[in-house]
Amino acid sequence: MALREAPVPTYRTAADVLARKNGSGLRLAGWTVLRTLLIAPPMLLVGVPARQAWLGAGISSMFISTLAMLKIFDSSKTGLAGRRRRRPIRALR
Repeated sequence: MALREAPVPTYRTAADVLARKNGSGLRLAGWTVLRTLLIAPPMLLVGVPARQAWLGAGISSMFISTLAMLKIFDSSKTGLAGRRRRRPIRALR
């Protein structure tokens, strides 16, 4: 499975997880927690209750990590890429 070079640390860590490198799962979990710590405080500042802010930030961060992994993963082999068009679409006149 060929992985493309990831431009930012979260994507590099997700690529390492997919390549089954040692310790990469802990690093991805660390990025997820750190991202949660960045997302929750602004929500608290605008008046979101603390429990909802931290829960929402955690869920958001997990989704971001999951999407990073899916973006790097070779989705054509899993069926997540959808169908490819065989012919280009003609321009409308």
